[in-house]
Order: sequence, then structure tokens, then C-alpha cells
Amino acid sequence: MVAFPEVYKSLMPFLKIARDMSYSNVVCEYWCLKYVLAQIQKMEHNSDECEQFVSSLMLHMQKLVNNNSDILLLDYEAVGKKHLRSAALDVFQYADFCDRSGKFSIDLLKSYIRCAYLITVFDVFNKTPELLIEARNHSILRATYLFTCFKNGVRPKPSVIENVELAEACGNGEVQIVKGPCEFDNFIRTGREFVFPLHFMDENDQLVQRFQDFNVAYKLCGFAINALQNDNAEDVIRNIEGALKIMKHYKKK
Repeated sequence: MVAFPEVYKSLMPFLKIARDMSYSNVVCEYWCLKYVLAQIQKMEHNSDECEQFVSSLMLHMQKLVNNNSDILLLDYEAVGKKHLRSAALDVFQYADFCDRSGKFSIDLLKSYIRCAYLITVFDVFNKTPELLIEARNHSILRATYLFTCFKNGVRPKPSVIENVELAEACGNGEVQIVKGPCEFDNFIRTGREFVFPLHFMDENDQLVQRFQDFNVAYKLCGFAINALQNDNAEDVIRNIEGALKIMKHYKKK
């Protein structure tokens, strides 16, 4: 596809999911793009750049249908609903299991956000099943709570799903709580507030990435200090350069 217009920035998370799904679930890829197209058609942007992007997007979607003839009725709503529901609940089950197990990590946080985005794609069908609405609401609440804990250095409490139907759908049985250290224990306490709801924006994706990048840079600086104490110039330089490369992305212009 051609360059992504800045005016559609809020739809970037759905394009990211479509791209990721292209390797494993073409049906979900197609319907994520269908959602993006539907949202674009509600906007009033008529620049040449926007028109070129829309044309490119529609052409890519048609290619998906033509090149995947083995997937019966890929572009039919019934097929799209089935695949999206399965994908969203798979992500939710993974996030819920890690959450209840006490495996608190950035990957867990991203999984809840991805689940919420996947369920938002259901808007293209005009009606979202109540079970998925509950899953999205729970995902948003947990993502907000987890990120607040992460950035403030407060260990989160494991999740509890109060909705019986949702708990049954994700196999909400007993899990073994992780008692040892997890990724959370190594976080540095930094980060801005999340902004919800998730609809039509990618700010939360950027916040999570920023938090993750700052933590990686912090670890690299720690490695550099250890290398300095061990009189290892090569490791000092390599780790400092790695941290600097990450931080340059956040330098104010």
C-alpha cells in the first residue's frame, strides 16, 4: 500500500493488527482493513494523498480475496465474525491466564489492548455480541489498571472476571500464582497516563512502546555501569550506544 496519511493516524493500531494477522489469519487481516476503510469513509478528507491510500487499500483487500480462494467466503460477514471472535477470545484467554497467574509484563498489557482493538473491529458488522463487549470492557479496565501499577511501581493484583459467561468462555479455572520475580520487578517507574476509550486513536500504543523503550534503555545503562566497573570498554560503549539509539526517538525536535 502507499504511504499512510497522517490524518488517519488514529486508525494505525488496526493497520498494525492487520499486518500482524497477515502471517496467520488472512480473514482477520481482511476485516481489520475493512474496518479501517469503513472509518475512513466517515471522515471528510479528500486530498490526493488520502484518495491514493484508499485506492491502494481497496486494491490490497481485493488481492487478499483473489489470492486466497482456498478460504471459502473470506469476505462474507459470517466468516469474518467467526474468525474475529475466535482471535479476540484467544488473545483474551492468554491475557487473562497470565494476569490471574501473576505474570505481569508489558506483553500482558499489550495483549489486553490488542483484544480491545480486535473487538472494536466488530463495529463494522453494526452489532457486537454482548460477550465480546464484556471482554472489551474488562480488557480496557485491566490495561488501565496494569499500566497505572507499572508506572507507579505498585505490584498489581491478579484479575478476577465477574461476568460468569465470559469466565466460562475463557476457561477461567484455577491457576498457579507465580510467587517468584516477574518482568514487573525490573520496571523503572516512568510513564504518562493512559487515555481511554481506545476507539479511533493510537496514543495508548505509543505510551506502552515508550514505557518499554525507556525500560530497555535503563537496563542497557545498567549493563554499561557494570561493564565500567569491570573495566570493559567495549561493553560500556556498546550498551551506551544502544541506549542512546533508543532515546533519540524521544528527543524533542
